[in-house]
Amino acid sequence: MTDANPKQDDLDTKILRSSAWAVLGYGGTQALSFLTMLVLARLLAPDDFGVIALALAILAIAQVAQESGLGAALIVYRGDLRRAAASVSVCSPLMACGLYLVCFAAAPVFAEIFDEPQLTSVLRAMGLALVLRGFTIMPLSLLQREMLFRSITVIELGSAVAQAATAIALGLSGAGVWSLVAAQLALGFTQLVLAWCFTPLRPSPFEARRETLRALMRFGRHVGIANLINYGNANSEGIVVGRVLGATALGYYTIASRNATMPVNVVGNILGRGVFPALSRVQDDPVRFRRIWLENVQRLALLSTPAAIGLAFIAEPFVLTFLGDNWRPAIVPLQILALNGIVRTFSATAGEVFQALHRPKLRVYSECAYLALIVPAVAVGAHWGGLEGAAAAVVLVNVVFGISLLAGIMRLLHVAAREFADAILRPAAGWALLAASLLMLRPLVDELSSALALIALVGVGAGVYAVVVALFARNIVVTMWLGLRGARTLG
Repeated sequence: MTDANPKQDDLDTKILRSSAWAVLGYGGTQALSFLTMLVLARLLAPDDFGVIALALAILAIAQVAQESGLGAALIVYRGDLRRAAASVSVCSPLMACGLYLVCFAAAPVFAEIFDEPQLTSVLRAMGLALVLRGFTIMPLSLLQREMLFRSITVIELGSAVAQAATAIALGLSGAGVWSLVAAQLALGFTQLVLAWCFTPLRPSPFEARRETLRALMRFGRHVGIANLINYGNANSEGIVVGRVLGATALGYYTIASRNATMPVNVVGNILGRGVFPALSRVQDDPVRFRRIWLENVQRLALLSTPAAIGLAFIAEPFVLTFLGDNWRPAIVPLQILALNGIVRTFSATAGEVFQALHRPKLRVYSECAYLALIVPAVAVGAHWGGLEGAAAAVVLVNVVFGISLLAGIMRLLHVAAREFADAILRPAAGWALLAASLLMLRPLVDELSSALALIALVGVGAGVYAVVVALFARNIVVTMWLGLRGARTLG
C-alpha cells in the first residue's frame, strides 16, 4: 500500500489529525458519558433507563427523518455552497418542527404500545431536542465538510459537559427520569449555540433556492432513507427487547449494549472521523480511494478489535465494580455483545464507502436486509433465552450479515482477499495472543475481589497487547505517528 503522491500524504495527515482531535472530542465525550452513567446507575432505577431508552429509540428515527440526508449531501456537494447551506438551514428547522408536532400527538400511542404511561410526558419533553437539532444540522455539516475538527471537538466537549452536569445535578436532587430528559435538552441546546459560533459560513435564508434544495435531496433522500433504516436497526433490538421482556429487562440490556458497543464506536469514530470527507475528495481516483479504506480498516483492526475481545473477558468484574450487584443480569449479555464488536470493526465502514462513491442506494439495500434479519432474530432469541438469547441473536445476525457486506465492499473496490488479509494479519496475531493470555489468567483471578480482578485482567491484557504490537505491528504505529506529524507516509 505504497503511494508517493504528496497530496495523498497531506490527505492522510488530515485524516490522522482529525483522529487526534476526535480523541479529545468524541473520546472525551464518551468518557464523560461513561462516568455519568456510572453515577446515574447508582442514583436511578433500571426502569428509568428503560423508559429513556424507549424514548430515545423513537426520537432517533425522527431525527434521521428530519435531516433527510441533507447533512451528508452538503458535505459532498460541489455547487454553490452558500445557496446549498442556506437551503439546508431553512429546510431542516421546518422539518424538525413538523416532526415534533407528530411526536407530540403520537406520544400517548407509543405509551400504550409499550405499556409505559410515563412515556407520554417523557417523549413530549424530549421531543423538543428535535427542534434544537433542526437548527444545528447545517453548521455541523459545514464544519465536517471543511474538516474543521478542532471546532467540532469544542462543540462535543462543551455539550457533553452540559449534559453530564445537568444529569448528575438533577439526579442527586431526586429528579429521577427527568434528570435524563433535561440532560438531553441541555446537550441539544449547547450544540446549537456552539455550532453557530464556529460555523465557517452564515448564509442568509433568502439565499435558499428550490432547485439547489432539490439537487441536495436527490442525493440526500437515499442517505436519509438509509439513515432512517440504520437508526431503526440500531434501536430495533431495544424496542423488541422492551416489547417482549419489559422495561426493567430493557434497562439491563441497554446498559449491556451501550458498554459493549463503546470500544467499537469510540475507536471507529476517532479513526474514521475524517475518512468520509477524505473519501469524498478522491471519489474519482479508485487507487487512492482503496488505499484510504484499507488503511482505515487496518487501524481499526489494530485498536478496535482487541478492545472488544478484552471487554468480553472483563465484563463480570467490570459490572460488579462500577455498577454494583444490582446490575448482575447485564453481565452475560455484555459478554456476548462484546464479541459483536469484532465483526462490526470491518462491516461498519460500508456506509461511508457507498456515500462517498455516490451510490447511497447500496446502503439502503444493505440496511433493509439487516433490518429484515435482526427484528425476527431478536424476537425469537428473547422468547427463547431472555436477555442472553436476544444478545446471541444479535451476534449471529451480525456475523452472517457482516461477512457478506465486507465481501461486497471488497468486490466494489476491487480489493483482493490476499490484500485484505495482509492488512489485518499482524493485528490478528495480537488478537490471538491477547485472547490466549486472558483465557489463561481468568481462572487465576476468580478468588480476587471484582476490583482487583479487573485491574489484573486489564493490566495483563494491555501489557501483552502492547508487547505484541511493538514486535509485529510497529511499522503501522510509526506510519500513523509520522502521518500525524505531517511527514510523508511510509510504504
